[in-house]
Amino acid sequence: MVVDAIVMASDSLEICGKSIKECLDDMEAYTNLHDGIFYLIRDSNDRSLGEARQLLKRIEERKLYQRVPMLHIKKMNVNLQPPISRKN
Repeated sequence: MVVDAIVMASDSLEICGKSIKECLDDMEAYTNLHDGIFYLIRDSNDRSLGEARQLLKRIEERKLYQRVPMLHIKKMNVNLQPPISRKN
């Protein structure tokens, strides 16, 4: 849920003058990405962060997602041996 809130806020929230997405390419800004983002979003008055703020409020109130998505992976038959060469 925290990741969902950060994704919701990623375009509106700025760290060191850069969006969260831009921070991934800037090492100085990237080093400022830490747990404080949770509180930065939660305590913000920015209207564009409202949805993310509501999600973080749900986390604090323990109103968590009821189900975790499940991924089913099919077993694949993979032959890692090199092909047999035939002489004609």
